[in-house]
Amino acid sequence: FATIGAAAEEWTFEVSDNAPRVVSCAVGRDWAARMETNALAAIGQDGATKPVPWVLDTTGEQPELVFLADGRTRFTLIPRTGGSISRSTETAPSLAVDTAADGEITVRNVSFTLSHSAKKGGLPEHVTFPLSGQRDDDIFFLDRLVRRNAEGRLDQYTLRNAPATVRIALNTPLRAVIETSSVVQGVRISYRYVYTGGSPRTPVVGGPQ
Repeated sequence: FATIGAAAEEWTFEVSDNAPRVVSCAVGRDWAARMETNALAAIGQDGATKPVPWVLDTTGEQPELVFLADGRTRFTLIPRTGGSISRSTETAPSLAVDTAADGEITVRNVSFTLSHSAKKGGLPEHVTFPLSGQRDDDIFFLDRLVRRNAEGRLDQYTLRNAPATVRIALNTPLRAVIETSSVVQGVRISYRYVYTGGSPRTPVVGGPQ
C-alpha cells in the first residue's frame, strides 16, 4: 500500500515474487475527475505503455487506485481511448459477488467463498475453501454489545441476532466492497469489508457509531 500525490505522473511498484498482484494506492479526491478521462498503463522497458486492469475505489474515507502489478513495474496515466479499461478482466484475478433472491450476498475469491446474510447481522458466514473443498459453518463473527442493566449485571446482545442492511458498494474483478449496518439496543453498528481479487486478506473497518 502506498500513497500517490496529486501531481505524480509516474510511479513504480515492486511485487516480490513477480506474480501478478492487486495493489492499491491512496490518492487525492481529485483523482475521480482525473480518471474520467485517463486510464492506467504499465511502462515497458522500451518506454511503450500498455493498459492494465484498474478501478478507482471511492467507497471509503479516502479514494484508492486499485490495479494489477507484475514484478517491478513503472506506471503512468494515459488518455482513455474508448471503452472502460477499468473493467478489463483479461488478466485480472478471480473475484465475483452475487446476490440471491433472499438478499444474501456471496463473495467468491480464489482463496474462499463466504456469504453475508441480512438476517444475521450481515456478518460473514458459511466459509468454503475451494482448494480443499472444506466448508465450515461453525466459523462466524461473534460481535457483541455489552451493557450494564438496572440491576448492575452485564447483558450481552449479539449482532448475529439482529437484522441488517447489506449492500454491494463496489463490485469489480479487482476489488469488491460489502457494507453492512445493524441496530442493536439503539446502537448502530456498521462495517465495511474489502475483498481483493487473488488475495485472502480482507480488511474490515467499522464498529459502533
